[in-house]
Amino acid sequence: MDNSIQSAIDPKDTVLWQGRPNPSVSSLNIVIMVVIALAIGLYLYFGYGSDPLGSTALTGKTAAYCVAGIAVFLALVGRYGNSRTEFAITKSKVILKTGVAGSRFETVDLEKINDVTVKIGFVQNRFSAGTLDIDSGKTRSVTEQGRYRTDSFGRRTYFPGQTEIRAVIDQITDIDNPHEVHRILLEAIEKRKAAQPASTPTDAQ
Repeated sequence: MDNSIQSAIDPKDTVLWQGRPNPSVSSLNIVIMVVIALAIGLYLYFGYGSDPLGSTALTGKTAAYCVAGIAVFLALVGRYGNSRTEFAITKSKVILKTGVAGSRFETVDLEKINDVTVKIGFVQNRFSAGTLDIDSGKTRSVTEQGRYRTDSFGRRTYFPGQTEIRAVIDQITDIDNPHEVHRILLEAIEKRKAAQPASTPTDAQ
């Protein structure tokens, strides 16, 4: 089975741009994460040694090994997942392929895109890379867990969780020449929307 992004592109469609995340960006981010984790691990190892952490039975040395192991695991997973990520812009849609164990394909129709923003972080700036945030009006409901609160008289009152509607932003992450890709995408969106039939009052009803 073809799990490449090509399998999600309609043969009748035209690819305007195709790319992957810059591996140098993810590599440097992973190095920074591992260094921070190792610093925490060394602090726990030499700061607590065989002494337990607080009221737990976990010693400083054990915690240090756990922190280092988790950091290495996340680094390997992140590096592998990043190598499987692909993006494409066609005349009709944006396609995003992600996944570690499997492949997940997401598409965004160009006519549904409301806004595209370029974001360039500190690490990305070192490699002339950046991320495109794509707002197509997608939303999702997020419900906070209910909780009990105790007042000054010791009475407990239950407060149900609140449900919020949050925007879902699709991202083309860590790509080279983000401003050029931004220009290509905006031009494609403009042409796609111009080609759509104009809505009439009857259609709106």
